[in-house]
Amino acid sequence: MTETSSTSEGSVRAEDGGRAALSGRAKRWMVGLGLVLPLVLAVLAGEIAVRVLSKSGHVTPESRKAETLPYKGTAVARHCFQPGPREVPGPEAGQVYRINNHGYRGPDFEWRKPQGTIRIVVYGGSAVFDIAASEGEDWPRQLEVALHGMGHSEVEVINAGIPGHASFDCLGRFYAEGHLLDPDFVLLYNTWNDIKHFKSEESLLHHYGAFSDAGDPRLNYQNRADQFLCETSQLYVRLRDRYYKNSLGADLEGRTEESPMNSAFGEKGPRQFRLNVATFVDAARNAGTVPILVTQPRLITASNNDEERSRINYKYHRLTHDALVDAFAVCDATLEEVAGEKNVRCLNSSATMNGHGEWFHDYIHLNPEGSKRLAEIVAAELAPLLEAGNSTHAG
Repeated sequence: MTETSSTSEGSVRAEDGGRAALSGRAKRWMVGLGLVLPLVLAVLAGEIAVRVLSKSGHVTPESRKAETLPYKGTAVARHCFQPGPREVPGPEAGQVYRINNHGYRGPDFEWRKPQGTIRIVVYGGSAVFDIAASEGEDWPRQLEVALHGMGHSEVEVINAGIPGHASFDCLGRFYAEGHLLDPDFVLLYNTWNDIKHFKSEESLLHHYGAFSDAGDPRLNYQNRADQFLCETSQLYVRLRDRYYKNSLGADLEGRTEESPMNSAFGEKGPRQFRLNVATFVDAARNAGTVPILVTQPRLITASNNDEERSRINYKYHRLTHDALVDAFAVCDATLEEVAGEKNVRCLNSSATMNGHGEWFHDYIHLNPEGSKRLAEIVAAELAPLLEAGNSTHAG
C-alpha cells in the first residue's frame, strides 16, 4: 500500500470515529431534551393556568403581608391592630374587614365619647372580631343595630375583638387603653382561646411569647433566590404556600401541633382563666365601668354526631372531644361563679346556641345567621340595663 492510500484510509477512519462520537452526543442531547422538554412545558402550562384561573391575582409574600390584618406586638397583650383606616380582604370571596382610625374593627369613632352616648366595648378573640362576617355584619355591630331598633339610639358598640386573643390579652388591652374610651359597659366573651392553654404544664408567663411576624415565611422572603422566584412565578408561590402550610401546620388560627390527644387537663389553665376573668371585672370596676361576662356559644357538645365532630379542629387544644366538652363546662361554671362572687351579670348565651350547627361557620365562629341570633340574645339582656340606667338618670 502506498503512503497516499494509507493516509486516505486513516482519514476515513478518523471521520467515521468523529461521526460516531457526534452521533453519540446527539443521542444524549435528544434523550435529555426528551426528558426536559415535557417538564418545561408542564411548568409553563401550570404557570399559565395559575395566572389565568387564580382569583387572587398576582401574589407574593410581600403583597400578602400588605393584605393581612395589621398586627403589632405590645407589652401588655400579645398584639393589637395598627390604627387605620385600612381595609383587608377576608378569606371568603367579597369579604372585607375594616380596621378603623383607632385600631378596632368597624367604622371610625371619636376617641372622646360624645355627650349623651352610652358606649359598650366588646372584648374577645376571633369570635368577637367575627371572622366569618363581612364589614358591618359582625355581631357587635349588629348588637348596636338591634339596640337602636329597640329605641336605644344613644348606644355605640365598639368591636374590640382581635383574632387569637384570650382573656389575659383582653385584660391587658383594657388596662392599657380600653378604660380611656370611657365605656359605660364592657363585655368579656372568651373561652376557646383560653382553653388552648389548658394542655400546657407551663405557667402563662412561659407558655406565650411576644408576637412578631418577622419569622413567618409565608409573609417574608427567605433569601434573594426565593424573592426572585416569588416575583417571577405564581406557580412557585402556590407550591411554596402549600409546603409551608404542611410543614408549619398553619391553619385558620395559626400553627397547630402534631402531638397525642389528651383525655384530661391540669389545674393551671382553669386557675389562670378564673384569675383573668376576676381581674378583668375588678379592673373594669376600678375604671368606673360596668363589666358583663358572656359565655361563649359553640358547636361542641357531648352529643355531637360524627358529621359535627368532623367540623371541629382538635389540633389547637390537643384535647379529646370529651375533654374539650369538660373544659368548656369548667369555663362556663367559672364565669357564672365569678359573676356571683363579684355581683356582676353573666349572660348565658351558650345555653341557647350550643350545638346548633345552623348557626356556626365552623366549631366556634358564627355564620351570618348565628351572628344575628347572638346579637339579638345580648341585646335582649342589655336593654333592661339601659332602661334602668335611663330611669336612674331621669330620676
